[in-house]
Amino acid sequence: MMLALILTYVLQIPFNGAEVAKDWANLKGDHFVIYHQAANSAFSRETLRRAEQYYDKIAKELGYSRRDNFWLWENRCAIYLFESKEAFSKVTQQAVWSSGFAIPDKRAIISYEGATDFLESILSHELAHLIFRDFVGLGNQTIPLWMDEGVAMSQEESRRPFFDHLVKQMISQNKWVAIPDLTQIQSLQGITVNEAAVFYAESQSLARYLLAADHPERFIQMCRDLRDGKSIDQSLSKNYPKKFPSVSDLEQNWVENSG
Repeated sequence: MMLALILTYVLQIPFNGAEVAKDWANLKGDHFVIYHQAANSAFSRETLRRAEQYYDKIAKELGYSRRDNFWLWENRCAIYLFESKEAFSKVTQQAVWSSGFAIPDKRAIISYEGATDFLESILSHELAHLIFRDFVGLGNQTIPLWMDEGVAMSQEESRRPFFDHLVKQMISQNKWVAIPDLTQIQSLQGITVNEAAVFYAESQSLARYLLAADHPERFIQMCRDLRDGKSIDQSLSKNYPKKFPSVSDLEQNWVENSG
């Protein structure tokens, strides 16, 4: 359900976590509070363990480990776990395929006990969105969708072989999406599953390529420059002056090294 994954992130619903979970038990870690409706929930304990593990990995990969007070104490990320899919669906009104979603401006993730793919994929995906958005701004519409989704999809290691194979196939057939065209995509609403797969595959490949090209701070600063009004060419030239001084240079290098 690759298309479903983007929808879990962009949907905005009224959700008052404090009200919904006022009678729920909770588990606290360094960076997360897990509110769980089910009693003595092993799933909640595993969610906390994996969330802390994913946090350390994502923060390190994005160069965030230097910020000692990030997501601590009252700034912890809240994860709400309903006792069942039925309870989750009734309160959140999500589509039947949804296993969880994030509300970025509340730094919250919502799912349910035993949700399919939540621990393996959705949790790391949504955490990457939230951490990345802390870097570049929650309401920032100038960051291309492919960068935001590319960072999130790069954390789904179980899907990486499929995506990398698809990228190689696209390049060998000269059917990849040119970066300027990719940058124009602002929403995946209404596109086919195959089109979504192509978008995700190329997005995560480009994000991983940029993050690996230099210290991750270069990538984050490039995104901040986009946030502040610079074009992609200007942002690349400033942050990758020798490697990728323009979009065409980035695309050429990526094609040569990813095909």
